[in-house]
Amino acid sequence: MRCRIVVSKEAQLYREQATMCRDLTRLADEIRRRLVDMGLECNDRARRAETRFEKRQIEKSISPDQATGEASEPLTLSIKDAARRLSLGRTTIYKLIGEGQLHRVKIGNRTLISMASLRALIDGQS
Repeated sequence: MRCRIVVSKEAQLYREQATMCRDLTRLADEIRRRLVDMGLECNDRARRAETRFEKRQIEKSISPDQATGEASEPLTLSIKDAARRLSLGRTTIYKLIGEGQLHRVKIGNRTLISMASLRALIDGQS
């Protein structure tokens, strides 16, 4: 009789372990399914983020002037910017204005150089 009780307790222990293994297997399957779903969702989000990034890069590469077909070059430049574009000093720019080789436009206190006169100077047509 005593053997039978020991065997029953042992059998009961194994049955409990088998039940726990089945529960753990179900839990592991559920975790695996959720991880797969999370991975797919992350891939979708990455694709959407890449698409948004690419759109921004395209928008940055096309200025609003280019998008409307207008020239993106300004009509005038400041003395400083004109000097920088021509790789000359400010004094030389003022000298060229005085000689009539560059056309200046005065707006308020600002002295601006027209891009047309810069191009004419560069092309030797002044």
